[in-house]
Amino acid sequence: MTIHDNIHGFILTSLVDWDGKVSSVIFLPGCNFKCSFCANKPLINGTGEKIEFKKIMNAIEKNKEFVDGIVITGGEPSIYNDLEEFLGELKNKGFRIKLDTNGSNPEMLKRILDKQLVDYVAMDIKGNREMYEKNCGFKDMEKIQQSMKMLSDSGIEFEFRITICPVIKEKINWMSDEEVKETAKWIAETVNSNKARIFLQKFFARSKEDMMDERLSEENLEYAMHETPKQLLEELQSVVRKYLPDCRIRG
Repeated sequence: MTIHDNIHGFILTSLVDWDGKVSSVIFLPGCNFKCSFCANKPLINGTGEKIEFKKIMNAIEKNKEFVDGIVITGGEPSIYNDLEEFLGELKNKGFRIKLDTNGSNPEMLKRILDKQLVDYVAMDIKGNREMYEKNCGFKDMEKIQQSMKMLSDSGIEFEFRITICPVIKEKINWMSDEEVKETAKWIAETVNSNKARIFLQKFFARSKEDMMDERLSEENLEYAMHETPKQLLEELQSVVRKYLPDCRIRG
């Protein structure tokens, strides 16, 4: 199935998905990660209602003077074999493109960057290297590092995003100072630390129907863990800045 036939979400105008820009947002279902803290289970499982690509483009074209660009997000866009073709189609229509990705497909990312099909890439970093397999079910860290380095060397605008989320161990607690420190060190060892723009962002608990792991739902988490406290983000920002100077808070 092509991307054109498999769009499960659309926002005509968003002020929060591309900093400093008004963007239209296209959501693609499915993901090769199963992150415990993900709040998009219907989208990941592809159970949402499909939206016609033609209707989406008609809406964007009518509002083109108010839209700075289009964000392609998911799920994980890079699981689609026709992603390059799809991005090229949007580029040929004159749109600036932002891509959200988990960085698990560096081969496709390289082709997209080489062909200049995107103007901005936001790559999610799920924690330190050890957290990926346990929290996301993904083992091939070499691919993640390849994508990180590729973005750093590309000359394109990019960011790394770290969601400060609850971690399920014997007890459920926020990501620790040490885990965030290890994450920051790993990024700094992999890329040019002066080029890396890091955003720490909030976790928001949703209903059991929305969360990939019901233990992190509104119904099952204590109220104090429904949203990452701003004070915690500020404390962890200081930790990250020791290794990555350009660390900001979003949300």
